[in-house]
Amino acid sequence: MDSRVTLNQARVLVTGATGFIGRHLCRQLVELGATVFGLSRSASPATVPTGVIPMAADVTQRAEI
Repeated sequence: MDSRVTLNQARVLVTGATGFIGRHLCRQLVELGATVFGLSRSASPATVPTGVIPMAADVTQRAEI
């Protein structure tokens, strides 16, 4: 029996997705099957890991969030 966790159908928002920890977390979540939204001021298809949906916004700006 495979004891690996799967996150199929889970939707996850990762803030700081272009940073060191966020980038690694996004990759792992995608591998586990989650739909991952990567939030960062510099988020774009070129700056987030493959499979992550980029969302460019600054969490300190209430109107953007």
